[in-house]
Amino acid sequence: MKIRSGFVSNSSSSSFCVWGGWMDTEDIVSALGMDELPRDGDYYDWEAHEIISKKLSEKLGTHYTYGVTEECESILIGMSYSSLKDDETGEAFKKRAEQGLKKIFGDKISFNFICTEIHDG
Repeated sequence: MKIRSGFVSNSSSSSFCVWGGWMDTEDIVSALGMDELPRDGDYYDWEAHEIISKKLSEKLGTHYTYGVTEECESILIGMSYSSLKDDETGEAFKKRAEQGLKKIFGDKISFNFICTEIHDG
């Protein structure tokens, strides 16, 4: 999975909008109590990303979305706006999204509205 800005051809992709933020992979690994993750040189490799994604899913549930940069040095974590409830205000949605993330990451995550596109291939 790769995050790119700009036009990409011959690639499958999906767009999403989240209330969340980018975090350094190191901070996520530390907050989840993990160590000894696979690396490819200076960066975490894709197997490490899969391990991190599984741990995040276990801790946060299915309402959260994850994206990773190509070098796996930072990860986007947030709640997708597609999980906004019909009777929920924007403020209530943001509070709900932040509640789960702050339990794990505290103030290490800086929240923002983020729209991005994930590309496979």
